[in-house]
Amino acid sequence: MEHRVKAAVISEDSLEICLVLDGLGEGYIYSIRAEGVLSMDQNPLLHTTAFCTMNRFPAGASLQIESKSDAATISSEDTGTEPPDREPDVHLSVGILPNLQFSQTEFAVPSGSMVALKFNNDNDMLHNLVVVHSDATDEVTMAAMQLGLSEHDMQYVSTLDAVIAHTGLLEPGVSETIIFRTPDETGEDAFVCTFPGHAATMRGIIQILAN
Repeated sequence: MEHRVKAAVISEDSLEICLVLDGLGEGYIYSIRAEGVLSMDQNPLLHTTAFCTMNRFPAGASLQIESKSDAATISSEDTGTEPPDREPDVHLSVGILPNLQFSQTEFAVPSGSMVALKFNNDNDMLHNLVVVHSDATDEVTMAAMQLGLSEHDMQYVSTLDAVIAHTGLLEPGVSETIIFRTPDETGEDAFVCTFPGHAATMRGIIQILAN
């Protein structure tokens, strides 16, 4: 599994570099490939591959970098969300409480409406938000656990038809808005975080009311 370097910060004495990545896990061995990186004298590196073992995440403040924290996600290629054919009728927002819980666990929206749901990851862990048919919440969660080596690249979201829309896997402090259409019939949909170990407590209901 590959992890993209999101930023690189060089120390003032140019002897150290801090790399910003996402999705690393404790207990894993990682290789760092630096093909094409040049020295200050514009010479190629003597060694372009390094290895490190992530025994534990160090304590202390994390390096903060600028991110696209408020982008609206409407592309079916990125999230499975159908591009909207009109402006959203309903705007919703949800964040995260301590102990792995969404800040709101129930919404009520009219049937046949276009919904813009903003997910704020105001937590210190990685999270996503997946809107699903309510009777398939556990199935979608289990499918995300069985993606194998593709799980991170797929944002821990399966390709099951029960998935209505989803955010990407968001880092702490990042927000994303997904846009989806509710069914014409009354009933229930659900939303859940499918990152491993989170779905038991991070889930909620979207009540579909008569329009």
